[in-house]
Amino acid sequence: DGVLHFEPEAHLHGPALEALRRIVMGCRREPCVQSGLHGLGHAVNMHGERATAVIDDFLGAGPAEFSPALLKYALRALKGDVQ
Repeated sequence: DGVLHFEPEAHLHGPALEALRRIVMGCRREPCVQSGLHGLGHAVNMHGERATAVIDDFLGAGPAEFSPALLKYALRALKGDVQ
C-alpha cells in the first residue's frame, strides 16, 4: 500500500529512524524534507541524540537550496518543537 508499517516496539528504532535519515538527507523537495524533519522532531522526545544527530547532519550538509523557513523548522525539530 506504499506505507511503512512498524511494530509498536520498533517505533522509530532501527529501520524507521534510518528511513527518516534517508528522507531528510536524500530528498531535494521541501515538503518531503519537512515531513522527515517532522518525524525526527517527534523522535527527539523519545530517542534524543539519535534523532538530533540526523538533524545536525542535515544542517551540517549546507542545505543552501532550501528556504530559510525550512531551516528554521529544522532548528525547531532539534528541540522537539514540531507541529
